[in-house]
Amino acid sequence: GLMMLTDLLLADTVDEDELTTGVRREGMFFGINGFIIRFGIAMTSTSQSLIWGLTGYDPGLEVQTPAAVLGLRLLMSAIPIAGMVVALVFTWLYPLHGERLARVKAEVDALHAEKAARLEAA
Repeated sequence: GLMMLTDLLLADTVDEDELTTGVRREGMFFGINGFIIRFGIAMTSTSQSLIWGLTGYDPGLEVQTPAAVLGLRLLMSAIPIAGMVVALVFTWLYPLHGERLARVKAEVDALHAEKAARLEAA
């Protein structure tokens, strides 16, 4: 669901942008999305390195120190929960829903029908 939700939100954003600018710029929006995803991957690696370094995690030990165990627990619980809360806030603030989204979809359908009629006439 998560992988598909992003594409659906992007598609709605592209449609609204087309109504505003008169141009479809999917490539720009999907490029920004790719950057954000890669940035998230980089932040994951950075947070792991930082927490493992601060807590004294040693992959060579069979039994980790209590601080390293706490660090692993943070990496598996607190940090993902914080990320989820941030994502939920941004999703809640996403303005394209309800009547506004229905209006955008109707206007885009009308715009595309108009463009198709012009192409057929040419």
